[in-house]
Amino acid sequence: MFVGAKDRDLSVELFGLSLPSPVFMAPIGVIGICAQDGHGDLATARAAARTGVPMMVSTLTVDPLEQVAAEFGDTRVSFSCIHRRIGNWPPALCIAPKPRATRASW
Repeated sequence: MFVGAKDRDLSVELFGLSLPSPVFMAPIGVIGICAQDGHGDLATARAAARTGVPMMVSTLTVDPLEQVAAEFGDTRVSFSCIHRRIGNWPPALCIAPKPRATRASW
């Protein structure tokens, strides 16, 4: 029951992936408008890269996917794909960005 706290390991294995901690950034649509410069997607990607916390990028990203992908470095990233009808949006909302996300190595 009592163990030392000098050497801590927060890593976890999830779906066959080894992650540095059980925390990741969830996709937040239009987070780009949350930064003063209007580039919140790039800011969160840089934060993910600095901390090593994996991030899932929203389909509704404001910055181009290629620019967001370039900010991650070796940090794990994934792409959230909306595939159902939302309001008047077409059901295939992610069809256009999906090839771009693939080319960006996601």
